[in-house]
Parts: sequence; structure tokens; C-alpha cells
Amino acid sequence: MRRLAHELSVEAMSLYTHVRNKNDLLDGMADAVISEIPLSVDRADWKTSLREVVLAARRVMQRHTWAPRTGALGPCDDDAEFVFALDFILDGLDRLRRG
Repeated sequence: MRRLAHELSVEAMSLYTHVRNKNDLLDGMADAVISEIPLSVDRADWKTSLREVVLAARRVMQRHTWAPRTGALGPCDDDAEFVFALDFILDGLDRLRRG
């Protein structure tokens, strides 16, 4: 938090008016990254849709190379964006398994 505060030219304690702790900050950053992944809902051509989502996720991770290292790119209790993305991917994989 001190390093971030230094980068922003503010006092570290002032960050806590916006986030409760470092994990809150990381969760918010992860939400911002995940929200950049466009999710196609064209369920008719699920193979193409799944491929597009995976490639889009890869491009997003290439832009934000720090994100996977934070460990924050996982589900949270109130992370509807993550749950929707995971459901979309798992649905596509299930269809692939069934043939």
C-alpha cells in the first residue's frame, strides 16, 4: 500500500478511505481486468464463442501481466462478473465433452 501511495503521490493511510485493505484493492483490480473480457452470448455457435472468449482473455492477460501473479483473479462472494465468465466457459467445455 505504501508503494502504491508513493506512486500516486498520496499518503498510504489516505488509500484506506477507498479500500478496507490490500485484498480489497486487489479484488477491485481483478474485477477491472475481468470486466475487460468480452463475453459473447451467441450460444448457437458455442465453439466459436468459447474460442473468442479464451483468445480475448489471453489478450487481456497479456496487457495486464501483473494480474495473474496477484492471486486475486478468483471468485469472490459477490463477484458476478467472474461467475458469469466461468459459467460461460464451463458450459462450452461441457458441450465439447458431450460432442
